[in-house]
Amino acid sequence: MVPSCATLRLLDRYLLKSFLLPFSYLLLAMLAIWLVADLANYLNDFLEARVSPAQLARLYWGQLPSVVVQMLPICALLALLYSLIRLSQANELLAVSGAGVSFARIVSPFLLSGLVLTLVGIALNYELAPQAEGAKGRIVAELTNSRDGDGRLKLERYEYALGHLYANTRDGRLWYVQRLLRRGGAPFLGVQVTQQDPNGNIVAKYAAPEASYDAKSKTWRLVTPRIVQFDAAGDLIGERFPPEEWITGWTETPARIAAATLQAQYLSVAELRAYLADNADGTAAQLAPFRTHLFYRFALPCAAFLLVLVAAPLSMGYARRRVIAGVAGAIVIFFTLVFLSNFFLALGQGNRLSPFWAAWAPSLMLLAAGLVLLRRRSLNHERILTSAAGLRHFLGF
Repeated sequence: MVPSCATLRLLDRYLLKSFLLPFSYLLLAMLAIWLVADLANYLNDFLEARVSPAQLARLYWGQLPSVVVQMLPICALLALLYSLIRLSQANELLAVSGAGVSFARIVSPFLLSGLVLTLVGIALNYELAPQAEGAKGRIVAELTNSRDGDGRLKLERYEYALGHLYANTRDGRLWYVQRLLRRGGAPFLGVQVTQQDPNGNIVAKYAAPEASYDAKSKTWRLVTPRIVQFDAAGDLIGERFPPEEWITGWTETPARIAAATLQAQYLSVAELRAYLADNADGTAAQLAPFRTHLFYRFALPCAAFLLVLVAAPLSMGYARRRVIAGVAGAIVIFFTLVFLSNFFLALGQGNRLSPFWAAWAPSLMLLAAGLVLLRRRSLNHERILTSAAGLRHFLGF
């Protein structure tokens, strides 16, 4: 006898409740553990700087998107395993299956939950999560007024880049800036620009204590510069010390030069796209970290759905030994995914693998494994990865 639609809706609500309740508890518990551990790390600095509770609340509230994105996959996996183990031990899965409900129908509420968590993760990882992660060090340094070993405020390390090199290979210019604001909007201090011809010969050098840019006229202004010119052989042919020099035709902008000081993992999707558009003429090695993280912004949250897709057929069983073996297999797959994600991400950032495959290869492998396991479990092949015989059968031996 096939259950009615009302019965199936009641079953869906029951299964969703059995998953969402432990998921909520797990997420809150892990957030509490993170909060206590992070506070313990900075507690002395906060007390010495007399940081108020309101400031601490704003700091950690701003960090929530980044932490939640990282915790969603593991919380989803653990909640699913707990729910299925409890249902198996109470023989509820056996009763539902005996009533004529298919395996695919049973796991559909869990898959829907994983899909919703993935969409939430993508929304957070689009902008809020990477920016929150990148801003934490700056905010802590601002609240505590802490200093480096050389006595310089740590806040300057986050706000300014010191001794920055920027190479414009297309136009043959090498920039050295002693001090610049990472987010742009302030004059460069201690600027040296080396101009080369197409053959790589140095034809001019510019040195100025300050340089600014007029966006309307697209002109650089060098204050009290020293301008030296060379011939093709490298011999000095002229030297000037004007009070100021206005230069048009340079394609660099302060935002483009300053963007090279930013780390790709801390940029939002919009900022990554803007950087890639502004530096389209850059080398593949220079752009590889930014291209890889652009794809990874969407690949990382998908782990919540994919882990549910793999863990459901592994951990759903009617014999206790098979359930335990399936749970162990799901946990092993999770740590394998973490290792592969970091490994492929490093290959992509190092320009040793295509950015798309570096970001998506672990997820695509997990998707393929989940679809295979889901199909075989739907066909009642319960020996999947739960014993040596099941492993041999799965591999086709």
